[in-house]
Amino acid sequence: AVDAGLTCNLTHNPCAERLLEGSECVDGFCTNPFEGGCLKFFLQDEAYADKYAEGSVESNLRRRVLSPERKRICNSEDPESSPFCEPAADDGYSELRIFPQNWDSPIATSWMMQIILSEILNVPATTETGRANQNNNFYNRKNKMDYGMSDLDDDYDSFQNAFDAEGGDCTIYKGGDNDKYVSCTHVMPELWNSEPILLEKSNAGVVEIPSYSGGIGSRGWWS
Repeated sequence: AVDAGLTCNLTHNPCAERLLEGSECVDGFCTNPFEGGCLKFFLQDEAYADKYAEGSVESNLRRRVLSPERKRICNSEDPESSPFCEPAADDGYSELRIFPQNWDSPIATSWMMQIILSEILNVPATTETGRANQNNNFYNRKNKMDYGMSDLDDDYDSFQNAFDAEGGDCTIYKGGDNDKYVSCTHVMPELWNSEPILLEKSNAGVVEIPSYSGGIGSRGWWS
């Protein structure tokens, strides 16, 4: 586990200096300055008002994001009655779970997906680690960043659990210790191992055949 957050106290408060303005010292940790939304945090800068022409797609998006009535959509890991988000509409989408596994590039991709889904498309979204009490949700209040399981570890059962859940709703699986924890996944941003089990799951309609992402996993010279 890796805590990206900073410790702080009444006499030592590096939050704004080491992170960003808006981070506060709460319960011994610097809070996540993006808890209320990454786009809202940055787009409130008036420099963006001058950068985007009036009536452009970017200008309209900025106006929409900065609307006082608008908040990001809450996910199942947000505290109840959080002031930083609003619940999804009753007739809206169920929560999307993204499984970045145990390396950095899909974690970054997962965060970008969370931002787009939660702050623009009104879809609740969070990340799956495959382990109990571990978290790498972008909006985590304490900036917690735990590395999850790899695709070799869970044998793609996480996809099966989402497939079996009514309406694909992963929130039906409650937490627990590692022996009782049930992982549930809709999206895996990167895949390094195309095992026979993946083809079996695809033939059963549980997952779609993966496609190329355009990223380069490794390069080198061999002789």
